[in-house]
Amino acid sequence: MFSLPVSGQVVDLRLRAGWDDLLLLEQRDETEAALQLVARLATDEAGRPLDTSSLPVTDVEAALLEVRRMVFGDSVRADVRCLAPGCGKRVDVSFQIGDYLGFHRARKPRRVEPAAEAGWFRLAGSGALFRLPTAGDLRWLRSRADGAAELARRCIRPDGLAAVELGRIERALAAMAPSLSNSVRGSCPECGRGLEMYFDVFHFVIAELRSQAMYLFADVHLLASQYHWSESAILDMPAIRRTQYVEMIGGARA
Repeated sequence: MFSLPVSGQVVDLRLRAGWDDLLLLEQRDETEAALQLVARLATDEAGRPLDTSSLPVTDVEAALLEVRRMVFGDSVRADVRCLAPGCGKRVDVSFQIGDYLGFHRARKPRRVEPAAEAGWFRLAGSGALFRLPTAGDLRWLRSRADGAAELARRCIRPDGLAAVELGRIERALAAMAPSLSNSVRGSCPECGRGLEMYFDVFHFVIAELRSQAMYLFADVHLLASQYHWSESAILDMPAIRRTQYVEMIGGARA
């Protein structure tokens, strides 16, 4: 179990099963796949499914990183090309998920108070109100052309605030629910120049999980042929158990 960084809700994760791999393969939209996967795998302390639509986006990103850590471990590795003139070397970038979450931890800014309405906050000495963007907002905004303006209208009251108050709200949001999709910086070992990689949590984690899930159909075909199990029975299995059976069949044939 672990605590979500913004809401503080305690969450448990179950092992990924074949049905979840099927979602990853058939739901091509990365954002939707990420939101649905977290909703499937995460439960609260009482074992009830999470209402991910009401969670701050940061909490959903954190839960997805915990899914990734459960499957692949704490270390994240990627590579980026150095853009310095005359270099162009491919550079490995690595970090630990635990350290990354710690660096982007949420904090409560000064002069921000809970408002009368649940989930809303107000700036001290101001009539400005705001709430944290949720996964439900993210899903709703994806079909809108002017996303930033639509999000402001949903999450900030009243309309027409002065730029200085909007700036205070933006800084408060960045402190209370920092985006985990962010830049990772390093330096090129070849030329010493600084380099930067944008780490998109939904894109990176879903791409990794899809690369592992791509064997699902071959696994189902092999296990159904060998043991005469139904597709549903095979998809009900945790992915790790399905892989064990496949490896056993391969070992026996060898």
